[in-house]
Amino acid sequence: MLNSGLLSLDEKNPLSQTMPDKPTELRHFAKLCEQRRKFPILYKLEFQTAVKVETNSCKHALRKANALKNQNPKCIPYDYNRVVLDKYDNTPDSDYINASYVDSLLKPNAYIVTQGPTEDTVLDFWRMVWQENCSCIVMLTKTFDFTK
Repeated sequence: MLNSGLLSLDEKNPLSQTMPDKPTELRHFAKLCEQRRKFPILYKLEFQTAVKVETNSCKHALRKANALKNQNPKCIPYDYNRVVLDKYDNTPDSDYINASYVDSLLKPNAYIVTQGPTEDTVLDFWRMVWQENCSCIVMLTKTFDFTK
């Protein structure tokens, strides 16, 4: 409804006063929650008005030479936190693997998340494990699937 223009959020509309435009003060938080409980449509409107703008680039992952190294093209690493492999001599784009560093509460780049390797990327996977001195590998999927 909101995106269709049927509802306007100008300052005269009382609905606009229920939509926070800045962080809610702690003393007003209980009232905000109570409004949302009574009128669930407010949650939906807030969600629809929230605009997520992604500013990080994925240039390395989107290069033509690296496209086949992404098992799932919808899940690619950002340039700022991707794992960069040591390059092979005279081999362009040999530094790319679909993997990203993840911070822990105590240490930056404490973990690495990646997709399962394909037949073409299994060597890059083990290069990364060796290069990054990984002490533990955790697989969060089935190890065998009858359909694949």
